[in-house]
Amino acid sequence: MIDSHSLEPIGTLGKPHGVQGECNARLTVDLAALFEEEERLFLFFELDALLVPFRLIGYREKSSEVSLLRFVGIDSKEAMERYSGVLLLMEKRYLEDESLEFTWEHFIGFTVFDRDGSSVGTISDLDDSTLNTLLSITTPEGQEILLPVAEDLVVDMDVARRTLTLIIPDGLLQL
Repeated sequence: MIDSHSLEPIGTLGKPHGVQGECNARLTVDLAALFEEEERLFLFFELDALLVPFRLIGYREKSSEVSLLRFVGIDSKEAMERYSGVLLLMEKRYLEDESLEFTWEHFIGFTVFDRDGSSVGTISDLDDSTLNTLLSITTPEGQEILLPVAEDLVVDMDVARRTLTLIIPDGLLQL
């Protein structure tokens, strides 16, 4: 039996694509490498507070922001339409795979630590409307701060513990 604590949200199902049951999905994880490696990869739909497994049988990228997914048992546009907007989850054990790439959006809800191990706060939002991606972080005192982020600033990420350790330039937190 799958426990909800062993699952991690990875995106939302969108509208059907074509007539064969394929759908658009906005994912926070690039599943390409994992899909190639796993013979039977199951993703979970959250339906009426229940977690229902569906075997992924098709994965391809439509754009940098949208992937196209296909599942066993969903073979028409009409069958896929009932799942539009559904939360998509996967087992956390897969997220520890070094080959997986995450979007910054995946880290919303994670706790941020500086490289000295001090808690900065929890990521509450993301602003990627400009060239510099900014994390909106709520501090333990309830303040909102914005931190620039880039892959070079990540010291450690622990998906299981939902933590992100960053190099934060001196003085930035005192602004």
